[in-house]
Amino acid sequence: MRPSRSVHNRGRLGAVGRVGLLAAVALTPACDGRQLRPALSPGPDLAAAYDDPTGSWSGPCDPLAHPCAPGQRCFEGGCVVDNGGCTTDEDCQNDSFCQCTLGGGGDGGACRGGACIPWGSGGRGAFDEGCTTPSFLASEFASPAIKCSYNPDETAGSLVTPIVADLDGDHQPEVVFASWPDGFTAIHAADCKPYFSHRFNFATSNQSQLAVADLDGDGVPEIVGINTADELVVFDNQGNLAAKSDTPFTYDHNTVNGKVLDGGNWGAPAIDYYDAKPPREYGFGGK
Repeated sequence: MRPSRSVHNRGRLGAVGRVGLLAAVALTPACDGRQLRPALSPGPDLAAAYDDPTGSWSGPCDPLAHPCAPGQRCFEGGCVVDNGGCTTDEDCQNDSFCQCTLGGGGDGGACRGGACIPWGSGGRGAFDEGCTTPSFLASEFASPAIKCSYNPDETAGSLVTPIVADLDGDHQPEVVFASWPDGFTAIHAADCKPYFSHRFNFATSNQSQLAVADLDGDGVPEIVGINTADELVVFDNQGNLAAKSDTPFTYDHNTVNGKVLDGGNWGAPAIDYYDAKPPREYGFGGK
């Protein structure tokens, strides 16, 4: 999975986009190597550069005598994060821009010696001005409105994440979930009317997570869960049991003096092509 790229929407983001952008900016990790380091003169200052607590060179760099630490590159005498090469800004990841270190770029022709340099280093400013948007007030946010709800049994509750998928093939989503103590339900997202409602004992009083995927490639999804015996169970798109594993999966329980204290399996099936070819495989985690 590639790291997130710099955003270049140039003011076209809506309210949701602005929220995502602000969150991305707030979560950008700080890195001492991003800023250009001031030149150090010979003497005690130069010696101090070798006393960096990380054990790496932190003073003026050059590729031969004083190379930067792994994952960094020498840029204008200072170590910055190495984000790879480039020919345009679009090639750069991790909030960086393309610096043509040997010339070219833009009206100057093809970029030569392109390097992705973190914003705040070089001569293009502290941040990408194309990523800025007008400010907005908290009052612009509207409180979420409940479209519909489903709770026929006031004593039941659900501690699992609802799974959203088109179960009946009408190109409209259904919501499938397990509930305490043995509920297994799917509802139409448009009006919360039941699509199916069954009884089934999933692991840990129906507090283990479900998953949905088209397992056999026929265009119809299956629902996957874990039963109370820690066995894989597969249901068709209408919630009917279709298959069960021959053996349970195992995991290390948290025990004290032989007594299990971990509360059982709250794990979730993970479905993917783990060997990069069909059919899909399953992964589980126990807690």
